[in-house]
Amino acid sequence: MRAINFLREHPQPGPLYHTFGWGGFIAWYMSEQPVAIDGRTDLYGDEIDYRFYQTENGDRSWVDDPYLNEARLVLLPSHTRLASLLNADSRFNLTYQDELAMVFVKK
Repeated sequence: MRAINFLREHPQPGPLYHTFGWGGFIAWYMSEQPVAIDGRTDLYGDEIDYRFYQTENGDRSWVDDPYLNEARLVLLPSHTRLASLLNADSRFNLTYQDELAMVFVKK
């Protein structure tokens, strides 16, 4: 994933927010960067898992998501509703984009 290589070459301070399914890869490939959630196991419980899915899909509650609000760095699939919302959100700067992923840094 080119976005992960971008982050390795241009490190940004966390905490990191990312999509549910990418946590395992990020934990393996960028072990120095703590993950927000890891979909390989059920460590967090259904409520937190559901929260990540809701936020990624642009549910109205995304604005109040505590995990997203704490994040200083966000890595998302380009096609997600949340990526579109953050691209229009004045709190975030888009720092990388390709056909698969987008990277945002909180201002």
